[in-house]
Parts: sequence; C-alpha cells; structure tokens
Amino acid sequence: QFRCYHVIQLYGICSRIRPPFVVMELMGNGDLKNYLYRHRQNEINVRRQPTFTFIKY
Repeated sequence: QFRCYHVIQLYGICSRIRPPFVVMELMGNGDLKNYLYRHRQNEINVRRQPTFTFIKY
C-alpha cells in the first residue's frame, strides 16, 4: 500500500455512469479545482498591478 503525505488517497471510481464518479480523500485546503482557480486569479491580479519607475532628479 502506497502512502505519502503529498499524495491524496484514491478510494474508488464508478465508471458505469457518465461522467465517472471518483471518490478521493478529503483535501485539507479544499478541492483542486478551486485551489487552482484561486491561485490563477492571484496571478492575474499581480500582473495587472501597475509598475512605477521613480527617477531621482
């Protein structure tokens, strides 16, 4: 049996229905889809921030 802190456990898959039903271990910080969405939004917000150059006279 493979166990690793960084890898979530897969309990089972039901492929008789569409879309397939996947049962996995609960992740501490929520599901992967929302995690990736939040981090993508943060990257977009960082890129949109204006950059200023100050010139000393």
